[in-house]
Amino acid sequence: MEPTGGIIEDAPINFNKERTGPGFSLIRPGQSYQGMLVKMMPNPKAFLTEMLRKERAKGALETQQYINRVSQEIVDNRRRTNAEIRHENWLFLTGQEEYKNPFTGSLERGSSEYRYRWQNNQGEVLYCDENTFDPNRREEYNTKEWKRSEVGDRKK
Repeated sequence: MEPTGGIIEDAPINFNKERTGPGFSLIRPGQSYQGMLVKMMPNPKAFLTEMLRKERAKGALETQQYINRVSQEIVDNRRRTNAEIRHENWLFLTGQEEYKNPFTGSLERGSSEYRYRWQNNQGEVLYCDENTFDPNRREEYNTKEWKRSEVGDRKK
């Protein structure tokens, strides 16, 4: 993209800090500094104004893209959170809980009416409210290995 004002000639860049301070200045055509050339304009102020306008536009575009990305992340997070809340409400209303199978590690739904759930490797399930109950210590259940099923972590 060419700056406004029209280009009239080529000139190299002069990096003489003693004469210009920080940055660089334009020098006479025909002189060279490491072969770098820059287009000179009839109105340097218009050139600088155009360059500043382009920098501001670039900054504004980057800011708008950042805002759009953050806004989308907020929307996505809100959707995930609302889906989790709807799922929790559905489990509560239907009297269910999600338990982690102690043998496979997968989540399974079961009743939420009891405080404790036990499961064996054949998929049989026992529910109870006693913390001290252990089917492995009871003769009628001791034919199989039982493990307590904990409530599963749904945040994964």
